[in-house]
Amino acid sequence: MSTVHEMATAIFKELDGREPGPETTQAGIEDAMRQFPEATVAEFKRATDIARGMFHARAEKTKQEVAALEAGMELMRRYPAGKTFGEAVALGVAAGDSLAIAADAKLRSFRN
Repeated sequence: MSTVHEMATAIFKELDGREPGPETTQAGIEDAMRQFPEATVAEFKRATDIARGMFHARAEKTKQEVAALEAGMELMRRYPAGKTFGEAVALGVAAGDSLAIAADAKLRSFRN
């Protein structure tokens, strides 16, 4: 791993879990910079860009996870409360419910 990627990881770790805001972000970046006293400004700019990309990737993954949770909740709202998720999916597939069909395909992909 290059120094720039190590710096990017350090920036990501320093900022991750801190309350967002200009002061805490600046403090996190400064804390990361102290770990690499020989790094140039250009290297830190590149590392900051990489760290930003890491946060964007995580945000996209989080959006996808939230969408999957919402789809599962919607599927469970459509079927009787006493049914298991698998039973709800089976009922939905039998009824041609597109959400259930998508859930069934996802469940099958986990089994294979």
